[in-house]
Amino acid sequence: MPGKRLRPPGPKGAPIIGVALKIAKDTTGFLTKTASEFEDLSYFKVLNLNIYFLTKPEYVQHVLQVNNKNYHKGVKYKFLKMFLGKGLLTSEGEFWLHQRRLAQPAFHKHKIASFAETMTGDTSDMMAEWEKRIVNGNNEVDMHHEMMALTLRIVGKTLLSKDLKMSSMDLESSLGYLVQDIFRRVHSAIDLPLWVPTSQNLGFKKARKVIDDVINKIIEDRISGTSSGEDLLSMLMEAEDEDTGEKMSAEQLRDEVMTIFVAGHETTANALTWTLYLLSTHPEVMTTLRAEIKEVLNGRTPGLEDSRNLKYTTQVLEESMRLYPPAWIIERAAIGDDTIGDFEINKGDQMMMCPYVMHRDPKYWKDPETFDPDRFSEERSKERDRYCYFPFGGGPRYCIGTNFAMLEMQLVLASICQRYSFSVKEGFHVAIEPLVTLRPKNGMPMVLKKLSV
Repeated sequence: MPGKRLRPPGPKGAPIIGVALKIAKDTTGFLTKTASEFEDLSYFKVLNLNIYFLTKPEYVQHVLQVNNKNYHKGVKYKFLKMFLGKGLLTSEGEFWLHQRRLAQPAFHKHKIASFAETMTGDTSDMMAEWEKRIVNGNNEVDMHHEMMALTLRIVGKTLLSKDLKMSSMDLESSLGYLVQDIFRRVHSAIDLPLWVPTSQNLGFKKARKVIDDVINKIIEDRISGTSSGEDLLSMLMEAEDEDTGEKMSAEQLRDEVMTIFVAGHETTANALTWTLYLLSTHPEVMTTLRAEIKEVLNGRTPGLEDSRNLKYTTQVLEESMRLYPPAWIIERAAIGDDTIGDFEINKGDQMMMCPYVMHRDPKYWKDPETFDPDRFSEERSKERDRYCYFPFGGGPRYCIGTNFAMLEMQLVLASICQRYSFSVKEGFHVAIEPLVTLRPKNGMPMVLKKLSV
């Protein structure tokens, strides 16, 4: 047909629903297979959505960086907005840019440095609880639950100056419900608004209220002056627009705090869990890691000044996020026509980029399924394309919390590996659960053993 825009080749789907059932049944398996069968750029339909699947670094860079102004967040973010509001993760355009400029100073390295002691202190408290359990004859923990509780406590203190230990079970349960619910909504053919009193909607609002009540009470107390703190919340409250002197409203504070609160502990907990799993199954990597920890720390608790010297520790984390990136999929929607490669993009077309798939693509990685932290050594990283590896995204919307997350993970990992060995409980089958983030399915039960330091 004259004038028809060309679509790249891709997997065939059923009438009306396209590949919706295939992608819902095994999302990562479907995308991995598609990437291997259709190079660089493929096309498929999911219900009424035209989806372009980008697996070439140049194309990913085009969408996230080069022509980023033509691409807004995709369909999934509409559902995330239902409980995150208009925070940095979900907002767009001038409003996003304004908020980013206000929030950016709070995440500078020198600001985050003051949180190192909190990170190691809470980790030490967790390990003290482990020691009590072991003394009482119980050396098993769900490591995913432990990392979720730890990172929740850390983000509570550093963001809000609040110890959320007593609320952690309710908050973790509610967040887990919301993450699973959003995944169901993304893959559902029917999207009923929240005011419809279905059991799903009532469950969503109940879980959201648990988190909202905690966040809103802390913000209200801070605004009224009944509480104070030297934390990220105070930095956000003090931030002023350079031109107008305008500060964030209570609603904007809520949305930014909610975004940082949820993303800041969910993704970090998942990354740490997968890292500990990989170390437990690769003793030779653990040996090298412990040698560095011993050399740098000599038995003491790690501090901020040690982070720059824990180079192999950082490589272990980077390699873990290659194999199990917490933000495992990134989506954008075209707000105007464009061209990618030999194909034209229509306004409204959806761009899909999958770090999980590209991080394991043999075109870009030698022995991609092998856990090899040395591939992130300075020497071996020189020739790598920037957009072969993008666990924190890319372009102007590169994750604002990257420095915070990396410091936290370095200190937590060094602390744990210095004092404990751990192994997956015998008979447990480790599997991924690709929801909004890449979680371990059914947790990560592990057996602990205290080391003499």
